[in-house]
Amino acid sequence: MPGLTYKKIFSIINEGSGIHVQTKTQHDKDLTDHFENLKKVNEELRLARRAALNLMEDAILSKEALAKSEEKYRTLFENMDEGFCIIQMMYDQTGRVVNYRFIEVNRSFERQTGLKNVIGKTGRELIQRNDLHWIETYDKIAQTGESIRFENYDEATERWYESYASRVGNPGDRQIAIVFNDITRRKRYEQHQSLLAEISKQLLTLDSIDQTMQLLAAKIGTFFKVTWCTFAGLSDGVETSVVANSWTAEGAISLNGN
Repeated sequence: MPGLTYKKIFSIINEGSGIHVQTKTQHDKDLTDHFENLKKVNEELRLARRAALNLMEDAILSKEALAKSEEKYRTLFENMDEGFCIIQMMYDQTGRVVNYRFIEVNRSFERQTGLKNVIGKTGRELIQRNDLHWIETYDKIAQTGESIRFENYDEATERWYESYASRVGNPGDRQIAIVFNDITRRKRYEQHQSLLAEISKQLLTLDSIDQTMQLLAAKIGTFFKVTWCTFAGLSDGVETSVVANSWTAEGAISLNGN
């Protein structure tokens, strides 16, 4: 076709240039139709490539956004004041819950419990006692999916905790997420206030110093779970003391008069 080089043909295809083709023969008309079809195919391919690139860009952006989001929540997770852990319940061959294993913890977990390097270890390995109360509570959550908020005293750490536990992941995974706070200071303050209020109320009914000292010894000894609580008198130049008032735990030898 005079004046229409292959270079121009491909320019038409790639650029979509609107060049009028003068057809003189059926052969020329067939070529023109063929070029028009090629232009349509090329446009479809261009649009497909653009769509593929858009999908790739969206995928890259989504991956980057996901990574940023993951990093943000990981930072929050590691720096939150509350302790956090994920545990997986463990069962024997009969289906009875017997233990749990730590899957993940944050930094505050170690700070609030004093337990270190716990990931992969079981509760009984770390605590070394048979406290079924916690295990049964967690098993109930794993079985029912019902979240529970509770306060409890942990003898292993000698601390009070306020906890919120809920099931995470698939029900069959039997995994529990626990968020907790050490509230030992608050609980001790409440207990001390309650003790002082109780002592103050009972002091109003007493008439003598001996009765008062005996009451104080009994209340203090019971509260702190000691064996003896005594009030002794000291004299100048004397190296020994005489116990004037004493409270003695059940089964222990009395110190009165000694």
